[in-house]
Parts: sequence; C-alpha cells; structure tokens
Amino acid sequence: MNQDKTRELYPVSDSIKRLSAAPAMTLDRRSILLLGASGAALAGCSFFESEPNDGGGGGSSGSPDGGEASSGPKPLEAPELAARVEAGELPELSERLPKNPLVVEPNDRIGQYGGTWTSAILGTADWPWLSRTVGYEALMRWSIDWKDVIPNVAESVEQSDDGREFAVTLREGLKWSDGEPFTADDVIFALEDVHKNTELYPALSERLQSGGEPLVIDRIDDYHFIFKFAHPNGMFMQKCLAMKNGYQDMFCAYPKHYFEQFHIAYNDAANEEAKAEGYASWVDRFLAKATYWENSEIPLLHPWIATSDFGEGSRLVLERNPYYFKVDPEGSQLPYLDSVSMEIIADPEVILLKASNGEFNFHTRHVMTPANRPVLAEAREAGNFEFIDLKNTLMNELIVSFNLNHPDEARRALYQNRDFRVGLSYAINRDEINAAVFQGQGIIQQAAPVQDSEFWDEELAMQYTEYDVDLANEYLDKAGLSKRDSDGYRLDENGDRVTFTVYVGAGNYLWHTPGTEMIVQNWQEVGIDARTETIDRGLLGTRIASGDFEATVFVGAGGYGEEMLEPRYMFPYSGDSQFAVEWAKWFSSQGTSGEEPPERVREQMEIYRTIEVTPSVQEQHDLFRDLLEITKEQFYSIGVLSVPKTYAIVANDFHNVPSEVIESDRYNTPGPTNPEQYFVE
Repeated sequence: MNQDKTRELYPVSDSIKRLSAAPAMTLDRRSILLLGASGAALAGCSFFESEPNDGGGGGSSGSPDGGEASSGPKPLEAPELAARVEAGELPELSERLPKNPLVVEPNDRIGQYGGTWTSAILGTADWPWLSRTVGYEALMRWSIDWKDVIPNVAESVEQSDDGREFAVTLREGLKWSDGEPFTADDVIFALEDVHKNTELYPALSERLQSGGEPLVIDRIDDYHFIFKFAHPNGMFMQKCLAMKNGYQDMFCAYPKHYFEQFHIAYNDAANEEAKAEGYASWVDRFLAKATYWENSEIPLLHPWIATSDFGEGSRLVLERNPYYFKVDPEGSQLPYLDSVSMEIIADPEVILLKASNGEFNFHTRHVMTPANRPVLAEAREAGNFEFIDLKNTLMNELIVSFNLNHPDEARRALYQNRDFRVGLSYAINRDEINAAVFQGQGIIQQAAPVQDSEFWDEELAMQYTEYDVDLANEYLDKAGLSKRDSDGYRLDENGDRVTFTVYVGAGNYLWHTPGTEMIVQNWQEVGIDARTETIDRGLLGTRIASGDFEATVFVGAGGYGEEMLEPRYMFPYSGDSQFAVEWAKWFSSQGTSGEEPPERVREQMEIYRTIEVTPSVQEQHDLFRDLLEITKEQFYSIGVLSVPKTYAIVANDFHNVPSEVIESDRYNTPGPTNPEQYFVE
C-alpha cells in the first residue's frame, strides 16, 4: 500500500493543540465516544494486504525475504516474526496491531529490518539510560522539537476549557508484549490500586493532585475514560501524561492481568505467598516485582523487551516486541532493529575506550565531555562513527549550592547572607575555568534560563559573573567577614576561621571535580578556607536529604524547554533544590513537614501553585516570569557557565538519528526521536 493510502486508512493523530487554545468540549458520554475516531475505510485496500499497490511499499507479511530495501518490496513485519507466524507461535500481524496503529514518520528515510543497537550503561545505577532509550511509551509524548504534547499510547487526549477534565481515547486492540489487551482497566488499576494505595505509596504524587484533591477516573468503556480533577490542572499534560516518573510511566506500566496476582485486593493469599518467597509482606513483594528493569517478566508496551533481569550479567539484551503498536508510513511494523544490547560497564574510561573503538553505534552519555572530544574526534575514521549535536537544556554545568537550612545557626546565618554568596560569585574566574575545563566551549552565566529560552533574562543570567577580586572582598567584608587570622583567612562573628567543604558526587559529571577545585582555589585567594571532596554519589544524596552538608556542586536543569517543569534552582521546589531542602519539603508537603521559608520564598511558592492550576499557557508563562523576578532578588545559588551544545556519537551505518537531538532527562533523550525507526544499513 502506498504512503498516501496508508495515511488515509490509518491517519497520524494530530498534535494536541497548545493548552492555551484547547477547544471547547461538551463532556457527555456520547461525545467522549466520538473523540479520536479513526479515518474511514478505504475501498479495495486493506492495511494488511500482502501485495503492494502500484505506488510501492508493502510486501508479504509471511515472507522472511526482502529485509533490505534494495532486494525487493519491504515486508510488513520483521522476517523473524513472520517465521514465528508461519510456525504457529504468533498470531497474524493483523491480530497483533491495534485498529489504528500509530504511524511514525522517519527522521530521514524508510528503514529496513535487522541489526542491533549497541550502547553502554554506567553500572547498575544507570537505569535511566534504559528508560530514555527503550522505555519511553506514555499515554502522550513530547514532539521531537519539544514544543508540543502529542498522542502516543492514547489515540487522543482532549482537555476541557477549565483544565479540570481530560478525555482519553485509547487505541482499540492495542496489546501488551505478552499479547493481552491494554485497556482503560490497566490505567484505572495503576491509579486506584497502585498510586493511591497508601500501603504501597503513603503519599500520593503531586502530579496526581490538583488543589490538594486527588485525580479520579470516570470509565466510559474499554477504550474511553475521563481524568477528572476537582480543581484545574494546567500542567497535567506536560508533567504527567508526557513525562516519565522515574523507572516508568505512571499509567502505562502496571498491566492489571500481571500485577493483580501480587496485590492483596485481588489475591487473598498475597501475604502468605510473599512470606513464602522471603518478603515481609505483599507490599514488599509487589514493589520488588514492580521494579521495572529488574523484573523482565513484566509485560510492556515498549519496542524491545528485556530477555533477562537488569544486573544479572554484564550485558542487558532486549529483543523486538511482536505486539508493538507503531508502523512506518508504508505500513510495516516497527521497530526496524532486531535488538538492543546494553553493556554494563563500571568505569567511564572503559566506555570511552569502547566508544573510540567504534563498539557503540549510538551513544550520548558519560564520556561525551569537552575534554574527551579531541580523543573521539581523532578516532572517528577508524571507529566508523561521526558526531551529532546535543542541544543542551541545562542552565549551568557547575552550580554551587550552600546549605541555607544548615542546622548550625551561625553557619545558616552566614550562608543565608546574600552578600556572602555575591562576594564568592565575584571571586570565581569563570574565563579560566572555561578555558581549562571546558576548552572554551562554555558561555558564562548564573543559574538561569539560557539565551535560547523564552524566559531569558540577561540581568538574572549575568549578575555577579565578572571576575572582580576587589568587589569580592568588598561584599565579603559587608557579610561580616572583614577580620582575618594570621594566615590571611577570614574569621566569622565568633572569631573562628571560615572553612567549609564543597562536596562533589563521584562519577556524576567528570568536569565537576577539576572545576570545583579551581573554584575553591579562587575562594582561597580572597581569604575563604574552602576545600573540595569527592564522595560516593549515594552518600552525598543521603547527606543532602538530611541536611548534613555545607555546600555541593551539581548541574542545573531548567535552562531550555523544561524551565517550568524543573525549576529546582529558581525556588525551593523539590529535594533536588539542594540549597534549601527543608524549605522544599515544606513546599511539597503543603506545610506539614520541613521548615517554613521566609515571606519572599513563600511568594514564589504561591506563584508556582497558581501556575499549576492555570489552563492558559500564556498566563502560566507570565506568572513564571514574575517568579523569576524574585529568583533574581534572592540569588539562591552560584552558577559558573553553560555549554550550549554537547555531542553524541553515531555509527556511519546507523540511520534516522536526527543531526541535532535535545538533551534532557525531562525530555527523555533520545526517546522523542522515535528510536523504533532507527535502523542499521
């Protein structure tokens, strides 16, 4: 069947309209049933016909031949799946695809079946790379340019004008990887029996609330339901339907037919069975079984399915899902690649060596640093790979956060003193750090949205970034640190030398240790006895959560595309707001835990709560700019520089990877670029 006819029969779902222009909708049952209806039947042409039309495309779904574009018509399914159908091991393709499969436009050209995607994982803590490469299947998804939320597992989602209701149409006939149907009951199970179960999760995620009231679902039938909130939830599409939650998506990761055997509400013997397997209760067993990549038995919606549990060996292999719900414009089932092979490697230097040798055909993480670029550039010809650009969405590569909630009152007062932080910012020689650590590729700025962002504010980004020792000394004197000891180090109000340690997480980012060492040396030169220490990233996380630290260094999310989704450095938003974890706890707990922040900080929190319940995108953006004005005034953390573009490596025979890919964990790089249409030639 040619491309035009395929689209006529199975049209690509339109991108959801921007939330500020959501269409009016009468949410009665009849209108819900009509939402997202697929195109009319095309006379004389079946989506699964075995003979191609004059327009090309098509091919025999039962033939193992023709896997390469040059050898004849492309089959409608992978040869190995066709062989399994022939052997009676799988149903016909028409029984495995949904009634309206999602048509994926290739980034470059129609691909061919076969081949393996090879990459690497930095130890067993690096499971996010799995979620980002082979695990991004949510009800909705980001468009490749990160400008829209578009249909994915859901055929359509329509938002009501007031932002309280979201009507969902699922793809009829869509199946889990074990062949069982995916229906509204799976989504309801995920919400009611998992996320809302207080034994499994004592606190309901804020993403599933609005105005403190929990989300509910009104089931219409197997493929239609309505998400309902008591109050508007203007960011539900972005924060919940398109963005993953850690290991998995909130609604597409809990197949009811699999998980009900472990759940006490569906299995009266769940506790006894759990204890027989060595678990304390059904809760512990359920959570263990639901640990996504560590349990390869879970039926999934992904293009490839793991053949073993993550961490069992030195390599994780994933193979094609026979029930994957997407096709290319010629009607051939995706993915093109037979398998994905992720080597588990503990040492980033080994990853660098393997990347240089051309052992990975697409990789973006761990060793793609400015310092390593010359090494990889020299290896490109022999390794048969090239660079592509990664558009960096980080606002900063080096952000120093002092613990504004330090348990010691004297230290807390010092770290909360804005003049202290301003003085230390003026003392940093950012040009020198840029040249030595980033090979001059950085752009100096504070922790703020970057120049490509619609929230760019030059004053916010550039304040206190000059290297000016005189101004640094002036502000440190104003902060009450004018007295010095015999070695020239500044003394606090108690006559004690001002000394502290800046912690760096081991293995987080390779440039953090040398960059922080240069910052600390700059501070020594203005009389601050600062040191740096690299410690285990898990231990550092524990220290940050408990408040047992003085200062830390990390990268800053929220520079471009995710400014409102991840404002961790704009105000005390979450546990990742390392400068004020106790204030962030107060915010996220609605004031039931943590420490109540000062008035101006509370104003920011109120603004953000208003953003969350505002349906209009334009109004959300206006409010966020008001929030940033207070960020400018507060100057919570000290930024050094941003790097506009980084890079990744792609083998010369590995195709359909865009020449520029947005890099962000919130974007779920490279998930929105549709890895299912990558192919090896």
